[in-house]
Amino acid sequence: EPLISFHHNILKRIVLNINYEIHDFSEWFQKTRHLTEYYYLYYLTLFICHGVLFENVELEGPEESFSKSKIIPSFEKAQEIFGVKPLICPLIPTGHEYDYYWWCYPVKNKEIIRKYLKYKYKYQIKK
Repeated sequence: EPLISFHHNILKRIVLNINYEIHDFSEWFQKTRHLTEYYYLYYLTLFICHGVLFENVELEGPEESFSKSKIIPSFEKAQEIFGVKPLICPLIPTGHEYDYYWWCYPVKNKEIIRKYLKYKYKYQIKK
């Protein structure tokens, strides 16, 4: 099972009684990312009114050059065009991006994950 599908299936079992949609745009991203120099502008405009991007934009360290040359100019251009900023929330608390804690599921979810794997992805939580 692909990691993204596994994560979504576990999330659906952990977060009960919440109305949400999960969309995987990986295929679109892979097909379009090299088609135009405006890719990141187009990408960020999706988050003007059609969703919220959960992402950390690093302005120091290994991602600094990429963020300053691609993300920040595209963000500013989207704001200039539409008059509002794209909706971006930190995925991980800033300053803690490399903390091992964010690589793991919480301990309280261990049993859900264990049963999910044991029963070949058919485990359902009773409400």
